[in-house]
Amino acid sequence: MNSMRWVMIGLVLLCSPIAAAQTYVSASSYQGGTAGANGYAVFRYELVGGSTVDVTLQATGTTFSGGAYAYHMRVPNSSMANAGSLSPSSFYPGTQATSSIRAALLDTWGVGCGRPGTGAPVDGTTCGGRGTLTITFSMPVRDPILHFGGLGDTFPSPQGQAIVANTVYSLVSADNGGTPVAVTLDRMAGNAVFGTTASSALHSGNASSVNASCDTAPPQAACGSVRVNGTVSRIVLNVSLRGYSHTPPSSYDQDNSEVTAEGHTVGVSLAPTSDLVISKTNTPLVSPVDQTGDTVVSGAPITYVITVRNNGLNAASGSFLSDPVTANLNCSSAVCSASSGSVCPAQTGAALVAAMQTAPGAVIPALLPGGEIRVQLVCTPQ
Repeated sequence: MNSMRWVMIGLVLLCSPIAAAQTYVSASSYQGGTAGANGYAVFRYELVGGSTVDVTLQATGTTFSGGAYAYHMRVPNSSMANAGSLSPSSFYPGTQATSSIRAALLDTWGVGCGRPGTGAPVDGTTCGGRGTLTITFSMPVRDPILHFGGLGDTFPSPQGQAIVANTVYSLVSADNGGTPVAVTLDRMAGNAVFGTTASSALHSGNASSVNASCDTAPPQAACGSVRVNGTVSRIVLNVSLRGYSHTPPSSYDQDNSEVTAEGHTVGVSLAPTSDLVISKTNTPLVSPVDQTGDTVVSGAPITYVITVRNNGLNAASGSFLSDPVTANLNCSSAVCSASSGSVCPAQTGAALVAAMQTAPGAVIPALLPGGEIRVQLVCTPQ
């Protein structure tokens, strides 16, 4: 007579290399936007398998008396090429043609940032209240990359002296679907004066002049890329202005209007991530995992379902699915099905069982974003 017994389920392992050609995802098209102190730009990113992510850059700037603004979007649809002479090594990764990184062209003004009366602002004085840049993703993304081009510029005052102004972007908050998340910034690439901290991107120099381009020799503007570490659906950056006056004029206007607009570009790329989730159960209609106290009958065939799903933004190609041999369990056949353009291993039936039992495992040619494969494995407990 058959008896009830516990059977240990084989451990499922997955290795997911990313194809080398998937450097990162740049915006494929500009969807729309408007200029102004409350301007915005929307860019679309085409992912493998037909999925899309829309990224919105929303500039919100303070408006002063007389209608002057401290921060605004000048041109919604721009490119990193507007930062001037570009060096691909200034951006991450260096092999990406920087002119293809779509961006918004923004201005930061020094209105209301002065020292009334005589004397110059203290070098390195940071004036807040410029505005905010909110970057919103239509779906959660992991480790997005922000590109900054042309931070810093030199302006002549009416008295003929040089005033240097550098825009500083500082991380205020991030969330994933409304839930706050703690993220940090990592410097990925940049020229010599592109400075970062765990929460900001800025011009790190104290030059007497800045030529507003990404030249590799002084006096260049700050240009480079940072990675936002974490999974986010929204990022909020504070915008401030750091001013230097190396040859101070004899006096300043009340609002220090000598400091005019510092133009620069901000773009976004999406990191090449796949997020593979694996489950195995003999009760797929109840739960992706086996139930507490679940038993099988010796000698009675049972069907296990192994599900591998890609919750990430990019396709995973060449992954391995391994289901090692388990004592007292004889698996004779397997059938695979795939969804959303994903591709099952080439083997089927007993050959698929054998491939999963032999290192490194059965090769999954493609797991597309939002797609999955399901392997039905027929086994008999001994």
